[in-house]
Formats: sequence, structure tokens, C-alpha cells
Amino acid sequence: MLDVNTFEEFFEMAGTDLVKGHRFFFFRKDGHTLFSNQDQGATPGALSTGAWQAAFSLIENIGVSEDIESNFRFSFDTSDKGIQIIPFKIQNEVFYGAVVYENEINPALIKNQFKRIVENLRNYIKENSSTTQKGSEYLFQDISDAEIDNLFSFASK
Repeated sequence: MLDVNTFEEFFEMAGTDLVKGHRFFFFRKDGHTLFSNQDQGATPGALSTGAWQAAFSLIENIGVSEDIESNFRFSFDTSDKGIQIIPFKIQNEVFYGAVVYENEINPALIKNQFKRIVENLRNYIKENSSTTQKGSEYLFQDISDAEIDNLFSFASK
């Protein structure tokens, strides 16, 4: 469903001026990097997944009962550098976006702008998705049990 072309089309349309000069990437729950604005290999996605899962387990262990994947974000930062990870869902599957910033005068602005990018990307994917939900479309809509039996009758001979 999500591939590098989807991200390239989105960023070609939307631009990256909001987070210009900063590294950002998108990855799956298993740590596989789907898109990065800089060639960083697989390491950032894998490490970010580990950080997210550790924080997720900690907050879950404390007893927070709300939807952690939708309502939480992960930040590890100082006053001028850091990382923020934001989860987002596409058809009930969770993905993550991360921005890494350094020497930033206003980190809160970068975090807010990246949050908007993630939300716009989610909406773009939702609106431009050509896949249908599982079970919403059937290959054979008007077929009887007798016709199904007839299709497989050669196996019983």
C-alpha cells in the first residue's frame, strides 16, 4: 500500500520547506524505513522503532488506558536539537514519521510543522488510495452454491 512513490508524489506536491534543513523519515512498526529525505539506510527506522516500543511499553506498564498509538508522540530533545516521532494510522495499520533537528532556534515550531506534514500526508494517502478495504469487493458477486460445486466437480472424478 505505502511505497516510496506515494511519499515522493506527496512531497513533490506539498514541498518540504516546512522542515527544510532537517532530516525526516517515515517507517513501519517493524522498523523498515519507507521514505527518507536523506539517504540514511535502515538504521534510523530500526532505532526509532526501538525507542517508540520502549516508551510505549513503559507508558502501558504505568497503566495508561487511552489509545497510545493515536494520542501520544515521542520526543527526545534539548533546547536546540532532538527527535520527534509521530504515529499515524492508514486503514488500521500504524506508521510513524520522525524529524531530527539540530541547531534549531525554535524546536517547537519544527515539531508543530512536522505534525502538520504527517497529518497532510495521512490525508493525502487516504484520499488517493486506490485499494479497497478487505471484504468490500468480491470477485464473484452473483454466483450460486451449485455453480461453485460445479467449478470444483472435476476434482471428485
